[in-house]
Amino acid sequence: MTKYNIYIICKNEEIFETKKKELSKYNAKICHIQWIPAEYLKLTQCNKRILKDLDTRYNTQKKKILAKLGCIAAHRKALLAIYMNKTTNNIILEEDATLSDKLPASIKESCYLGGWIIPPQISLAGKVIPNIKPKKGLNKIDYTKFKILMTHTLFIRKYGEAMD
Repeated sequence: MTKYNIYIICKNEEIFETKKKELSKYNAKICHIQWIPAEYLKLTQCNKRILKDLDTRYNTQKKKILAKLGCIAAHRKALLAIYMNKTTNNIILEEDATLSDKLPASIKESCYLGGWIIPPQISLAGKVIPNIKPKKGLNKIDYTKFKILMTHTLFIRKYGEAMD
């Protein structure tokens, strides 16, 4: 049976302990759980220069871009932790991720496990519910029809892939 290493990105240890408790029903399938502190970036001179270089949509607010950069930084820390720990079968969870099904018996390759999927016309997000008809287990995403808006859960099979 596959055992998973779970990396939870969240703002504090209290939330981490709550998420750990939620996962306790899967203890037989979990090898290790680690807290990855969330990143909250401030609008510094250095960050202002970075923001100028980013290619974003015309109407994206600077504070939203900064929040996305913080999210990317936290995911980078999680990937670095995977690499430093040399672990396999890794799951990165954001604090607002929920498991809608049991942990799978095994996953063959690194993949995106869940988050928000939106219609291709972003102005319809929240107004049109994508009809993706998920099947039990892992589902393919038709990227010509849908885009991933937010990532809540990633599976990284081998620690070397964390660096890729």
